[in-house]
Amino acid sequence: KVPDGYDDLPIKTHALLRWACEHGYDYVFKCDDDTYCRVDRLLASGFEKHAYSGFKRRSEYFGVDIAYGQGGAGYWLDRKGMEIVLSAGVPQSLRGGPEDINVARILKDQGIPLFHDNRYGPNMAWPPSPDNAFITAHKCTTEELLTIHQGFEFSNRKESNHESQAQSAAAR
Repeated sequence: KVPDGYDDLPIKTHALLRWACEHGYDYVFKCDDDTYCRVDRLLASGFEKHAYSGFKRRSEYFGVDIAYGQGGAGYWLDRKGMEIVLSAGVPQSLRGGPEDINVARILKDQGIPLFHDNRYGPNMAWPPSPDNAFITAHKCTTEELLTIHQGFEFSNRKESNHESQAQSAAAR
């Protein structure tokens, strides 16, 4: 059982990584629950080419400049990255600071840099839409999540109608 508060995010992330490794997963994608994610784009993003990828932010939270994958927007870890974080004495090593920066610190100490991918949106400035290639948008309200999704639903219906009309015209 894992506590479910914001301050418990490091413990929750550790449990997520442990579960993924125990169940044979080679990759894990971690994002927050206020993040809209296009799963089709996520799976086609090329994540498997990198040990650690996401939207790059910088922090000196621990007194040293570190590039980290913004956790709300989401970041990927491969099995090696998961195992490194798990072997670092987590969750103890994750206590006392933001989970995403702590994960980056642990990986950096082992020579694993972040691969920056700007398609993971740290806010609602550029949400995913049928007209762009963005994968996630973070800090979404319930209404914004629904609005983004409806934009894709409308686009899919529009494309379906165009295909039906083209097939009807071809049949004549």
